[in-house]
Amino acid sequence: MAYNNSTNGERLLNTSDALLNEDIGALGVFASHINSSRLVTPKRNSRLDSLDSVSKPSTVDEITPPTSDKEGEIQENNQAWKTQNAPSLLSPDHMQHPAMTKHLQNGNGFSHINNNTNTLKPFNLPPISPSPLPMNGGSLRNINGVLNDSSAVTDKQPTATTTSPRVSAFTLLAAILEQLGGKDRLGKVIQYGLRILLIYSKRSSTFLSTVYEVSDASLNKSGGRFSLLVSLLRRPELLLYWFLKQFEKKATGLSSGLSMYRQMLRAGKTPFRLVNLGYKINDTFQVFKKKGVDDGIVYFRKNWVNEKTVTELAQLYYSWFDESLLCFKLKMIDDPKYRGIATRQERLAWLSTILLTLKKNIFKYQANKRKEQHIRINQQVKYRAKALLSNISDQHQQNRSSPRSISNYSPRIQAYPSRMASPSPSMKMALTNSVSLQDTMDAELEALANEQYYVMLDILKGFCDLSFDMVNIFSIQIPEVLHLLFGFGAGSLALTGVVSKTRQELINKQI
Repeated sequence: MAYNNSTNGERLLNTSDALLNEDIGALGVFASHINSSRLVTPKRNSRLDSLDSVSKPSTVDEITPPTSDKEGEIQENNQAWKTQNAPSLLSPDHMQHPAMTKHLQNGNGFSHINNNTNTLKPFNLPPISPSPLPMNGGSLRNINGVLNDSSAVTDKQPTATTTSPRVSAFTLLAAILEQLGGKDRLGKVIQYGLRILLIYSKRSSTFLSTVYEVSDASLNKSGGRFSLLVSLLRRPELLLYWFLKQFEKKATGLSSGLSMYRQMLRAGKTPFRLVNLGYKINDTFQVFKKKGVDDGIVYFRKNWVNEKTVTELAQLYYSWFDESLLCFKLKMIDDPKYRGIATRQERLAWLSTILLTLKKNIFKYQANKRKEQHIRINQQVKYRAKALLSNISDQHQQNRSSPRSISNYSPRIQAYPSRMASPSPSMKMALTNSVSLQDTMDAELEALANEQYYVMLDILKGFCDLSFDMVNIFSIQIPEVLHLLFGFGAGSLALTGVVSKTRQELINKQI
């Protein structure tokens, strides 16, 4: 379509407001062009075609060679589009029109007008990079992608790797022996380990005496020490038998001593528990006496019918008979009838404490699992919100920095995408604080994982103790080594927890 010069100038001035709406609609086309990272020429209606016939230059300067294949393709398409739409009729009178000169200089993306040759020099379009997140309402990456690729949400500076402080084995052992619980757990492991070795030692010595006919009498026939040494060197089986007998003699006494030592570590709590129970009974009677039966019943239900009171009574029940057996070992009590009762009741009391501890630890483990699930759900929600905020911020930055999307329009339209894509102050603050929120959630999950580790150790230890005690109570016929392995496993699990906690405490002190 061809127009004369005067008609084109007047139409440009009279239809500027109408073109504003057309340009806003064209912004959507340019936004989709940025999102797909391809240069697509938007459809132009008849009014824009008439504007192109006036504003396009008759000659197009050579574009700067591209730096990459993608940029070259974009600039070649841009050059071809300009060349095809350049008008063939541009008169000097029309180009000198003041309104047209101002419009072309400010709004149409041309750097200057050469008044002598009546040609327009276009600027070189920079390459347009695609948005890192979808801008067309598409779905975000899955939460695992966001979790694994934090660079898409925030730019974190690389941190230097630091070696955690180390604790020597000697320092760790000394710290464990300073604790009452550490001494008890270590003593239990050694005690049950020696008892297991004693079983195999007795089996081996029995085998040697049966097959090779060696016994204590064979050792006594050797005479003096020199003769004994010569006999041991001549007969290796006799040397092995002598070594096993010496081990049994020493290990039996050490195992009995460790058993008493562990009981003495536990002793001394019964008198204080009895005093606390007496105070509690006295307070209950005082409530019944002063406030009446109704208030007394309410007080009794509140302070006696609960898990805490049941646990205290079970601990008193166990400590009473456990210390009674210690008194028998120390020759303080010598009644055989009471000793049988104390042995039986001590096993039942230990069973009650094991069951109560297992129930407490299992409930604690389930509560921690629910807490961990709640934290992870919050973490996923914050990750998604963080990705959305980053998406909005990226759109805002691209609309502000991309000349292709806004340079061909008037200043009023150039300000429009900035107002639309600019995040609110609250969104900016949330995006800024996202890193600290992530660090807080990671710290909570790490602390919860450590707690779950110790709770699981206590649960496994409880099952080992339960199996060991059930064999004694119900006289279950199982191999003696398996029975002792339950006790050894319980002690090893308890010692593992003590070692882990002690090492962490020492590391924290060094830090």
